[in-house]
Amino acid sequence: MDSLFERWRSTYTDEDKFICDGIINEDKWSRATDRVLFLLKELNLAPGSWSASQPFEVQRDFRKTVDERPWKEIGQWAYAILHRREKPRFADADAVANYEQACRSIAIVNCKKTAGSNSSSFSEIKKYAIRDKEFINAQIQLIDPSIIVCCGKNTSFQLAKKLFQDANDAKLHYQSTANDLSGRIWKGSRYWWVDYVHPSMRVGTRKRKYDGLLELATQIP
Repeated sequence: MDSLFERWRSTYTDEDKFICDGIINEDKWSRATDRVLFLLKELNLAPGSWSASQPFEVQRDFRKTVDERPWKEIGQWAYAILHRREKPRFADADAVANYEQACRSIAIVNCKKTAGSNSSSFSEIKKYAIRDKEFINAQIQLIDPSIIVCCGKNTSFQLAKKLFQDANDAKLHYQSTANDLSGRIWKGSRYWWVDYVHPSMRVGTRKRKYDGLLELATQIP
């Protein structure tokens, strides 16, 4: 992965502030019940954000950022997926020890490897993702997940279909009916794809978003 990032970074200028990502904690990833990857947009380095206040080496490596400060909502969702056969309650996922452990047990890949701000431009993210398509594919192959969660309903999975042949060829496996929090499960030849809202989307409570994600997750064997 380091070799890949070295070649990838060389295609950017220093001003672009290339940010690494991937498996958060190798030890916890190797012991997880499933290999879960969250496909996100970009790292928020807006002035005043927690990430922007960190040392340079932490800002430039999303893996260190999340390992040092696990993302609560992603951790809750990761807990739901990793323990989906037990159908855990939101209260269980909301326990600090549980969501921090789960968040450190996953991989996170941003479609855009340069810093973003409080709001994202999908057209900008798409431009960077298409530009880096071969690198992103190589990164996903090295990580080798079994489940990929596309965060951003009707955007991230559509972008994934342009980036990954497996997503483009995937067949619809299940569609939920939770109105504004509906989502889909797609079965590719190599990966399970989860098409769902972004965790920071301002629709519904954290519990509602969690329950919607859990409903989807339970459809994955």
